[in-house]
Amino acid sequence: MPRIALLVGVNHYPAPIKDLPSSVRDAEVLKEVLEFDDDDSTNFHCEIMTSTPVDNLQGVTRQKLIDKLNHVFMFAEGIALFYFSGHGLKGAELESGYLATQDAKKAQPGLAMNEVMDMASNALKNNPRLYEIFIVLDCCHSGAIANENTENEAFVKLAEGVSILAAAESNQYAYGKNGHSHFTRFLIEGLRGAAADVIGHVNAAGLYNYVEKCFTAMQQRPIFRASLSRLSVLRKVNGKLTVRELKEGLGHFEATECCYLLKPEMEHTKPNSIPQEIKIFESLQKLYQAGLVEPVGSEKKHMYWAAIGRKGCQLTSTGKAYFRMVKARKI
Repeated sequence: MPRIALLVGVNHYPAPIKDLPSSVRDAEVLKEVLEFDDDDSTNFHCEIMTSTPVDNLQGVTRQKLIDKLNHVFMFAEGIALFYFSGHGLKGAELESGYLATQDAKKAQPGLAMNEVMDMASNALKNNPRLYEIFIVLDCCHSGAIANENTENEAFVKLAEGVSILAAAESNQYAYGKNGHSHFTRFLIEGLRGAAADVIGHVNAAGLYNYVEKCFTAMQQRPIFRASLSRLSVLRKVNGKLTVRELKEGLGHFEATECCYLLKPEMEHTKPNSIPQEIKIFESLQKLYQAGLVEPVGSEKKHMYWAAIGRKGCQLTSTGKAYFRMVKARKI
């Protein structure tokens, strides 16, 4: 089996729990995004669970969710992704935060968040093909799963390989508008490229960095926790550079602090231009446009004038980071 994502959307709940307007749609759109990369290559195999009217419980019950989640964790290879959009319940009388299922009752509101953590931990121990689980919770109080202040050690000690992105802090509500929750709308934007690095890779940390910036200080605060030795690529989009272009451009620098000398012969509009030098300059220009290189020594901060004036260019802080990653063969 490939990388697997389980996407759960619950709109329908028994009284007195209010129905939700957009959770099912959020899960369906996320499925469309995750199934394929930008170049149409297969990404995640997506399993989707959505709610049905509560008088005909064929949708998302506690036991069905447990069974499906265990199945996904058992057969996933590489990375498994679990997304839940629905009600999150938390109160003084509850030992844990809960992902509310359609058969929610006061005595059993649904799937406890610490149960999710236990299932993830067990899966990473028992499935040798699985090395990462990414949990995404779009519900009120979802930050309870990452709450370091709880007495329950299941929350505090993340298993190696687990990362969590939650829509709101443990004491906050999550909101939506115009057919999507705010959190999932920003999540989808990030997966479509807004959270990508220069070569078009989207990972969990990049998603959090983007989603968190989309909320103002007075709105819900997304939470991210991780216990990872590496970050998996969640989706590939068309980046500012291809990997080949990145490596070719950075290959002109011997070290992070080097300054590469530019000259007029690199500019194709000049009569004394040299084809080989033009090619090098084009490669460096691509790095400049991606924010990895900057001209130095020229009053006019542009690569053209740096070349005409026989000045140079150097790596930016971001460029230095990518230089190190390439040298370490992490790209």
